[in-house]
Formats: sequence, structure tokens, C-alpha cells
Amino acid sequence: MKKNKFVFIIILAVIILFLSIAMASSQSFSFRTTYNLDIHKNGSTTWSIEYRVPLDSEEEINDFEQYME
Repeated sequence: MKKNKFVFIIILAVIILFLSIAMASSQSFSFRTTYNLDIHKNGSTTWSIEYRVPLDSEEEINDFEQYME
């Protein structure tokens, strides 16, 4: 039973890896992902995930500003 569970987890991890690679290669823009972990004195942790997409043209900047309104 433990071996089957381990094999399932490995197969699931491989599938997720391949899907994330496929999704990343299909996107026409580049972005950066930053992971921050703040570990507090009481042992708890605050996670933050930040996605940054560069706005390379005036049109992209205008589109973003309209989206934010």
C-alpha cells in the first residue's frame, strides 16, 4: 500500500512538472515569480508569491491602466 502511494505521488509530480513546462513554453510573454517566506519567532511562516510581468510598450501600459480602473 505504501509503495503504491509513493508511486502515485511520483507520477503526479512528473505530470505536474511536464504541464508547468508546457504552459510556460506556450506563453508569449515573460514573467518572473518570486517566493518569499517570512519565518516568525513563534515558528509560523507567512508565504507570499509575487508574479511580475514587464510592460514593454505604451499599448501594454495603457491596457494595464484600463484594466486597473
